[in-house]
Amino acid sequence: MKIDVGRGWYPLVLDAVLKISQLPDAWNARLRRADRMHGLLRVDVAVNLPDSSEELGDQTSTIGAIQRIARVVSMMTCEACGRDGRLRIGVRRSRMLCEDHACLVGERHPMDGLVSEIDRDRHPELYFRAEDADVEKAEIFRMWSEGIVPMRVVTDFLRIGRTDVYHAALEAGHGTGLREADPEEVRIVIEMLDPSRRH
Repeated sequence: MKIDVGRGWYPLVLDAVLKISQLPDAWNARLRRADRMHGLLRVDVAVNLPDSSEELGDQTSTIGAIQRIARVVSMMTCEACGRDGRLRIGVRRSRMLCEDHACLVGERHPMDGLVSEIDRDRHPELYFRAEDADVEKAEIFRMWSEGIVPMRVVTDFLRIGRTDVYHAALEAGHGTGLREADPEEVRIVIEMLDPSRRH
């Protein structure tokens, strides 16, 4: 099982897992993967195929309902924190995010706020291919170092500590994002650069 979504969607994934666990034992249903597709939660379920076509129809409709519920609820839920959210469309990526985390998509696409779901047929210009997670992280670190994305948003979304953000930004050749001398942040950077000074 692979779960590759922000922690704001963990309750949605857990709800899908609980529903899957209540399916008939003969189906041997299990969550294979939870990830995002075009900004929405996608739940992939593996099952044993039944013997009859009638049972196959039941299986298909039941699992389809679990997948649709997860998808629809994700349309209203911030992937980063779980609060109310909407589709935020950036030039390079789209995500379901609240106002506080909207900066994670970077530069906004002109269609941002005009569509609630990316449809390959109706809006082909908005149909994004999945990006490499490392490329997205690097872009988020760059935006943080330029003061576009706050530290709190980066740590929430990437589920990492502040020291990791500083380290990753510096490793990538970006600045530290320090605009004003926050003593706590300065201490973290000094400790990161000189481990002998750690308390």
